[in-house]
Amino acid sequence: MNQENDRTLHNKIFGLPKVRLSGIFDGSISDLLLLCTLIFICLAGILGCRNQVKNSGRPVLVVTYPVSLRDHADIKSAEIEQLESGDKLADLNRTSRFLTSIYLGGRLRQEPWLWVESNSGRQGWVFAGAVLPESATPEQEIAWIDGKRFEAFFGSRLAKRWQTWKSRQVIDTDAVFSKVLREGKLLQDTLNQLMATLATRDPGQTPPDMYWLGETAPFFIIQEIPNQNRYCLFLDYKAVADQAAKTSGEQDDEFAQIGFLAFPLDSIESTLPAWVFPLSLDESCSNLGAGMHLKVLHSIDLAIQKGQLFQPELTEFKHQILNDILDKDRTYWQPREKILAELWQIRKAQLHCLTARDQLALEARQAMFQAPEKNNLHLNRRAGE
Repeated sequence: MNQENDRTLHNKIFGLPKVRLSGIFDGSISDLLLLCTLIFICLAGILGCRNQVKNSGRPVLVVTYPVSLRDHADIKSAEIEQLESGDKLADLNRTSRFLTSIYLGGRLRQEPWLWVESNSGRQGWVFAGAVLPESATPEQEIAWIDGKRFEAFFGSRLAKRWQTWKSRQVIDTDAVFSKVLREGKLLQDTLNQLMATLATRDPGQTPPDMYWLGETAPFFIIQEIPNQNRYCLFLDYKAVADQAAKTSGEQDDEFAQIGFLAFPLDSIESTLPAWVFPLSLDESCSNLGAGMHLKVLHSIDLAIQKGQLFQPELTEFKHQILNDILDKDRTYWQPREKILAELWQIRKAQLHCLTARDQLALEARQAMFQAPEKNNLHLNRRAGE
């Protein structure tokens, strides 16, 4: 076999183009070794493609546990492809609307499913607990998975709004803080309404642990509501005070102090403020007559007179106190004499925060307390009446 035929045979075996190689390979042993090296590099490149993702414009995820790519967001659905640790996926920015509980590495993970694309071009669902964003720090990894959980429960639109609020501008004045806090309270109301009705969207799954949400919520913490199998975000007035101490202006400091007054036990907003008497973890009666209603109303009045930045939040406090006094279904811990005495003090205190309508309502309620049996009012529960 001559040299030219020898090259042709090599081309057929290794699939090389039929080009003349004279001047490059002369059939020596060193040439053969060089050729084998090139072939090895090509094969390594082909195998290495398994760890590449085709769509470089998408966020890249790295598989951390062997896991299946599936055609539905369900561990029992059909397997599309087996993924190994180190494989890379393109995040196609779609998240399941529920969390699934799966044990990975001996640890129970409650995470959503993500719609991704593998290097083979196949698209499907992968369990979020088995992947992490490429080249992320531990802090970024935590923020990433919390963001995916948030999107799973509350949708992408609300997730973007939440992220925008968390990435707010520098808070350097009480005026800026009032706007940031107000937007946060609007989000708080929305999330609490959703959590009341959407504890879990995966039939058969136990209610998920939602405490991660509190870790992503500046100025708020999350607590489980006893006997209701749901969670709520509550304002943390210590966090509010810490932020207020860093700003210029004093109106945010005044607001934080009223929060301390209303929730003296731990400075965290709850369903049991200082003007009620707790009967259980989630039940109370009004403690009108003990003096706290007047004390908080007086503090609200002084704060509003110093500035209007937090007036909506202070007015909300006022309404809570008035509702505790005026609610037709409310029962009362103190006896009639103490209740009437505090009501009289509130009416005569000339509080600017009380409107003419508020004063009329308090006057009518005071008349009802004069004849509690006639008006079906349950007073003096402290004495067992």
